[in-house]
Amino acid sequence: MAVKKSTKTQETIVKEIAYSRGTFCLLGTSPLIFNRFGPTQMRALLYPSGSSRKSKQLKHSPMFEYRDSFNTTDDFPADFCDQKESYVIIPGAAIKSAMREAALEQEALTKAGIGRLTRVLPEAIPVYGIPHVFCRMVRASDSKKTPDVRTRAIMPKWASIVTVEWAEPQLSTSKVTTLLQTAGDVIGIGDWRAEKGKGNYGSFRVVSIDNPDFQSLLKNCGAKQQLAAADKPDFFDNHSARLVRWFDEEVVDRGDSNKVKRWEVENAAQ
Repeated sequence: MAVKKSTKTQETIVKEIAYSRGTFCLLGTSPLIFNRFGPTQMRALLYPSGSSRKSKQLKHSPMFEYRDSFNTTDDFPADFCDQKESYVIIPGAAIKSAMREAALEQEALTKAGIGRLTRVLPEAIPVYGIPHVFCRMVRASDSKKTPDVRTRAIMPKWASIVTVEWAEPQLSTSKVTTLLQTAGDVIGIGDWRAEKGKGNYGSFRVVSIDNPDFQSLLKNCGAKQQLAAADKPDFFDNHSARLVRWFDEEVVDRGDSNKVKRWEVENAAQ
């Protein structure tokens, strides 16, 4: 005798993760050194030119490298940049990375957990401040630690506005605020930040929107002033000014002005 089996329909309930969102005002407490991996370096990796004679003719163009060191709203689609008042931006990933590292300094939080439970918006974070020319000697990561001179943009004073989404109840407004503050104190963003152990650059703190220093940067150091500084920047210090002026004079003395112009055109972002 055949036994008929009864079938029961099981209902699966999917519980969605609840997210909260907050906007935070960041005020720099130490200068921000920009470290964008620019088109010139990316092209060299994508299609290396080898050790041709042409590549050895010119190694640096300080002012070109200065402009090439920071991201702008031109680098991202319009819907990725929700703050039109700023021309210079920092990738949202830089803030999230700082938050993930800061989790190591907090009890009951993990780096991986913060990476999964938070989102930093938008992709392009506005930064307010005036970029200056900054030249310093660096050493390559090769075995010989080859010395070189690198020119980058630096903002002596800066501010930013960042939106963070977080999962609840795992995180709260208080925990996220503390995490951002810790990230600003002990991690930082950009080059020579505290996280790396050698520098103290790129540090910041969370402030209220009516903070006078924050408001001053928003009103006086936005897109208009940044565009002007991209074309005719000031120098961060006398050391940087002397190096760039020596380079410009040496180019003329050696009759290499056209060579520099050609190099800049060939390496300019399309």
